[in-house]
Amino acid sequence: MQTHLYNLFISFLSILILSSNSFAGPVVEFCIYENCKKTLHVKITDNSWSKVKELYASPFATDKDEQDNIANSIALMESDIYKTLASKNTETLKAEKLYKDNSSKNNYKNIKSYLDILLDTYLVKRHIMRKTVTQFGWAGYRVNGLLLQSLSDSQIYILKIDPQILGESPDITTYKSKTIFGINYDFTADDMDNAE
Repeated sequence: MQTHLYNLFISFLSILILSSNSFAGPVVEFCIYENCKKTLHVKITDNSWSKVKELYASPFATDKDEQDNIANSIALMESDIYKTLASKNTETLKAEKLYKDNSSKNNYKNIKSYLDILLDTYLVKRHIMRKTVTQFGWAGYRVNGLLLQSLSDSQIYILKIDPQILGESPDITTYKSKTIFGINYDFTADDMDNAE
């Protein structure tokens, strides 16, 4: 009888430990320094991570639902990480200033890290991450974006952030390659690295 109670107690304790770990926030490899030469490892707070997991609670999400969840979870994680960095900063910089001062290239690398976590924890199930692209307009402006592809219909979407507003959900729209007179004006991050 005591052995049975002991086994029951150990089982209950194991389940309790495992369930509490499922809400523990993961650690993100984070780029903030120029060209991401040195990465920081920042833990997403448990509270923020539980909010992210709540977004994916719907059992029968559509592609659009998952895109909305991706955008909202990126906004949650990004705000949380920058606030954590700001609280540990000795120069008393605000999170918004740290975000604005970080390069667009680093911000997209960070979004890839966030998406890696969402994919690794099986929260994102209907999309895969493709590559970062830079589109050029007629006036020479550059717009960066991260390509996502739907697993259900192979449609490609582009995720774009506002590099000035921390905590704003990214836009995810259908991707259309920019061509002018048959010339493709989209470049991958690798193309841009080779040009510099």
